[in-house]
Amino acid sequence: MELNTATKAALEGLRVTATDRDELTTVTLLGAPVEPHACDVGWVYTDDGKALRCAACEDADRRHAARQRMTTAGIPPRYLDVTWDDLDLVDPLPAIRQAATRIPVVIKSGHNAVFAGPPGTGKTQAACLLIRAAAEAGYTAAIENIGRAAMRIRAAYGQETGDTEAALTTRLSDVDLLVLDDVGAGEAGEGKLELRLLYFITEARQAARKPTVITTNLTAEQLRKFLQVRIANRLMPLETFAFTHGKNFRIPQGGTTWRAP
Repeated sequence: MELNTATKAALEGLRVTATDRDELTTVTLLGAPVEPHACDVGWVYTDDGKALRCAACEDADRRHAARQRMTTAGIPPRYLDVTWDDLDLVDPLPAIRQAATRIPVVIKSGHNAVFAGPPGTGKTQAACLLIRAAAEAGYTAAIENIGRAAMRIRAAYGQETGDTEAALTTRLSDVDLLVLDDVGAGEAGEGKLELRLLYFITEARQAARKPTVITTNLTAEQLRKFLQVRIANRLMPLETFAFTHGKNFRIPQGGTTWRAP
């Protein structure tokens, strides 16, 4: 994390030398938890007295900032600490993991993706890991269930507060990476609000060349029929990943805690 001159000067005024305290640093000056270690509140010093940022504190601040961006993006708590190592990397997960290592290229390309397959096959987890990669690289991101968003908007009709179509469209159009989760599972009732939202969001993002990832339980053909031609065309160019490996990651290995081992 690069600090400007004024911030460095302020931190220098606050620093405590190692001889003035006995305890180890466990929280960085910016509030991030860190493994206990010896440093002067985020600073270390060379023999000639030059102040340098503590590498451990700097790394903790970077990870803390990325986690805050992930929370702001709307990642559910159950996925905040998930890593690729928590998944059995069956097809197509290796390809998506590889894409995560190239997230700046993916974001700059504006190319979109669909993760299609049955429930529990890791689609949302993989999408959240893409958001993690984006957050760690300093990009903005969001995950939204468009069906639930439509319900919130309908509930706000006639109210002075609450989400609106315009506000939601702007918010989801502006982020660098957008995940639309569980498309096709929500409502598409009177007025087809869900489809209208999808149209305006995908139109804005295609114009700005910003990538969108869709997760769905529908097949590719069912999704095309659901989205209709004008929305499907606004997702081009598009890569489809089929989650047909047959595993259900929601079933814990070893069973649940309801039965004693």
